[in-house]
Amino acid sequence: MKKNLAYIFPGLFAVAFVSLVLVGNLGPSAACSEKKDFEGFNYTGIVNEKFNDKTNHNVRTLVFSVNQKLFNMILVDDTSGYYEYVKVGDTIIKLKNSDYIKVNHMKKFKIYFNCNK
Repeated sequence: MKKNLAYIFPGLFAVAFVSLVLVGNLGPSAACSEKKDFEGFNYTGIVNEKFNDKTNHNVRTLVFSVNQKLFNMILVDDTSGYYEYVKVGDTIIKLKNSDYIKVNHMKKFKIYFNCNK
């Protein structure tokens, strides 16, 4: 009986672990959720701050204002060069259902989210 328990508990643990991993992968990834949210917005704003957020894994962050309301844009996986290009005071334009941002009506960047969908 003790020998059987030695096999049953690790087996149950393995089944539970595999089940949790599979269930966790059924929903959309965080990157895909962020992309969907991003594409749904339409705004013209002004960049107020640009910094690496030391309290959040040093992620590249922009703070911008739209009609005097502040928003954060966190650029974790973006490789477009947008963060490096944009400066405080720049105007940014984001059209709904698009993953592009235009800076100062001149240069356009496709923002990447590491989402394969």
